[in-house]
Amino acid sequence: MTASKAKRELGWLDPFLDLCRLFERHSGFYEPLCIAYAHAAGVCLHRHHRSPAEFDVVSDESSCSRQLSWLRPTPEVAASWNNSDDAVRDGAYSVALAAVEVELGFVSLLRAEKKTGADYYVGPPGTDAENAIRLEVSGTEAEGAEVSTA
Repeated sequence: MTASKAKRELGWLDPFLDLCRLFERHSGFYEPLCIAYAHAAGVCLHRHHRSPAEFDVVSDESSCSRQLSWLRPTPEVAASWNNSDDAVRDGAYSVALAAVEVELGFVSLLRAEKKTGADYYVGPPGTDAENAIRLEVSGTEAEGAEVSTA
């Protein structure tokens, strides 16, 4: 039995990565944008949950529960992300990129151009763009949100 599986059976949850620090490993997600998107995620998550919250991460190969923590949005952060559509979309990028990193070991390599059917290109660190996997993120505040790669 793996240490991670044993912890889950004991009721411990594996954490998501710190959303504000994804830029340290994701070459396609530079620091200012990473931090802004992490704030957007915090604004959206705070509407429906209290930090930390448990989320189920399900893939074709496995499923697990992860714990995600975020800072309570300050009035300035909430005002900056007052446009709900933008906050949901951009916050979802942050959470999705963290999910593919902790579950698949993939990082963002570059932002996809419009009309490509993807939002980001992801893959193992050091992957070139030609061998990247397309990541489509659909931000939603509904239950059962999904992340898909193609």
